[in-house]
Amino acid sequence: MFGSRYRLIIDLGVAELALILVLSVLTIWLYRETLPPTGRAKRTALILLRIAVFILMVFFLADPALVIKVNEERDPVIPLLIDISSSMGIVDDGGSRRMDSAIRDISRIKESLGKAKIDIIPFSTDIYGAVADIDSIPPAVMEGTDILYALGRVTDRYVSENLSAVIILSDGRSTRGVRSPSGRIPVKVYTVGYGDTIEGADAGIERIDIDRNLYIGTAVEAEVTVRVDGIRDKTLSIGLLAGDRTIDSVEINSPDRDGRFKTTLRFTPEREGEEELSVKIDQVEGEVITENNIETVRVTVFKDRIGILLIDQFPDWNMTFLKRLFDRSQRYSIDIVTASGGMEYRLLNSDEEWSLSQALEDPGKYEMIIVGDDRILFDSGPNTEILWKYVENGGAVLFTGSEDSPIAGKRGQKWLDELLPVIQREQVMIKFNDYYVTAAPLPHNLPIAISMATSGLAERLPPLLAAFSGFEAKAGAEVPLLLDDGSENIPMIAMHRFGDGVAAVILGFPIWRWKLSGEEGSRAYDSFFIGVTDYLVEGIDLPVISLDSERGVYLSGERVEMTVLARKGTLPEGIKGEIYNVDSERESMVRTFNFIQADRSEKIYRALLDPLSPGKYRIVASGQGQSGEKLSAAASIAVRQRSVEFLRRSGDYLFLSQIAAGSGGRSVDRGEIDQLGLLIDTKKEAVSRENTTSLRSLYHFFLIIVTLLAVEWSLRKFWGLV
Repeated sequence: MFGSRYRLIIDLGVAELALILVLSVLTIWLYRETLPPTGRAKRTALILLRIAVFILMVFFLADPALVIKVNEERDPVIPLLIDISSSMGIVDDGGSRRMDSAIRDISRIKESLGKAKIDIIPFSTDIYGAVADIDSIPPAVMEGTDILYALGRVTDRYVSENLSAVIILSDGRSTRGVRSPSGRIPVKVYTVGYGDTIEGADAGIERIDIDRNLYIGTAVEAEVTVRVDGIRDKTLSIGLLAGDRTIDSVEINSPDRDGRFKTTLRFTPEREGEEELSVKIDQVEGEVITENNIETVRVTVFKDRIGILLIDQFPDWNMTFLKRLFDRSQRYSIDIVTASGGMEYRLLNSDEEWSLSQALEDPGKYEMIIVGDDRILFDSGPNTEILWKYVENGGAVLFTGSEDSPIAGKRGQKWLDELLPVIQREQVMIKFNDYYVTAAPLPHNLPIAISMATSGLAERLPPLLAAFSGFEAKAGAEVPLLLDDGSENIPMIAMHRFGDGVAAVILGFPIWRWKLSGEEGSRAYDSFFIGVTDYLVEGIDLPVISLDSERGVYLSGERVEMTVLARKGTLPEGIKGEIYNVDSERESMVRTFNFIQADRSEKIYRALLDPLSPGKYRIVASGQGQSGEKLSAAASIAVRQRSVEFLRRSGDYLFLSQIAAGSGGRSVDRGEIDQLGLLIDTKKEAVSRENTTSLRSLYHFFLIIVTLLAVEWSLRKFWGLV
């Protein structure tokens, strides 16, 4: 039975009923006392009107509600999703375009389902508005397909209707989003697939696995995953290229069945910097699609080993600790020079005389020189000039503080003045006091500075006992750490560029005291020297955070994955990204995005970006550390024009079957379309719904109260009972 039913809900409690009673009694008493005893009928009418007003006012306060229950039938609705991605424009072996076949099938589906309401909804990566008829379906030119997302969107759109089923017409090639159904699909789905079941001849590169950070002279292997379809008894030629130059190649016989296989190509970097590598499969006979025959990655090449020369005239604790520190790592090699009898310099454990000029004859042997207590070696011009040229040509030098450091004497200061990152402000002298190491207030990139600023490490380290007073940093020099004795701040370490290299000086000592102050101090000592060494050797502008892309080159339609790696001792917050198009002379902002922290312990942040148009892009990641320093990094990527819709040409019937089976529906062969009317329930749905209206919100209720009050007053006036 269908129609409407009404009921009134009035929520009156004991308090409301008591109020009505009290007001009624009070009204009767007032009328008895104030009105003349004559005219009982008139007086009774006035009392009843006033009581009625009170009752209505109390009802008004109780917020009465009128509930209307409506029973009705809803016609069934069946959304028909038709794939308009560009792969539906492929002409299969039968000579028919997939889209043309699907449009013909829509007429058959409508006929099979009779009077059921069918909404034709085009989709690719999202759903579009329902079209009026078959002639209004857009052409199959959209880039990208996301079947599961489109299905979720359509079920949300029809959640309040009698959704009997969803029909999907597609070739099943989902190129974006989730590739396998998970979770419950709330409506039965019936799928109709299009496309050849056998893939045409095609060999494509699916993945290149290679270390992204490489070292000069160290051979690496690139593991390449290749997918082969419809190729038998043919030779595949696969090459690794740097630009147009072939680095390595391999020829293999195609497997006897379709699927994936892996092969390995080798590469030995020869120079520093970023390098773009490509893996390419030569086109084979019968292969139509060659867009997936090449894939590109970008790698960064560093120096293989960092050679360190430590010059220490008088062997001490610092020399011992530094030797142990650098010997523990395969990345560093250290040679130590000491003076025999205080005059003749020799390599440690060697009887041969040593000279600075001979040591630096091979310009690539040492990336860094650490100068300790060697006042004699640099108290004249020749060795100082050799050191100048070494730094000017890209080397790094670090002067460590001690009583016999070359910067402690006037002759050393004279010859080294141009090279040092500090200048004499007043008379240089060694002061003895408790000097605590603190991070400088200005932002700096040195990891140990950030670590001390954010971790409270400095407060837990023992103070240094001495410092060089009288120096101040040169203009442009960087001072990430300070020495504080409560009365003045002295640079703990200062550094600046000199030619193509960098020079640095430590003004506080003895740092080896940290090494003897327990496990925490020992770690601070190691972190300090490793951090300073890497920073000086790899560049004074080395960023605290690095930005990397999963690949250097993407295809149009592919999502871009970016990763930020924060160096140890930092804790960036709220890293944001910006994308700039750099194809034209003037770069332009494309959009912004946010990075999500993937692993707090490893300081990894990731972002998965929507596909970009073909072109070249610069991506910038920026944030702020806990100590207020600004952190930023940039990376470049390119997007090549290529449709991911054509990477595979056959229909993915398995995927469509999985969607249908997961919903309780089924995959329907094109020859079975006429049976859809038997499979899909097209009965009307009986539903009941209630509409509740608050009478307080209706002006009629208030109007009745006002009218009764007006009638009561008018009668009293007319009868002369006022």
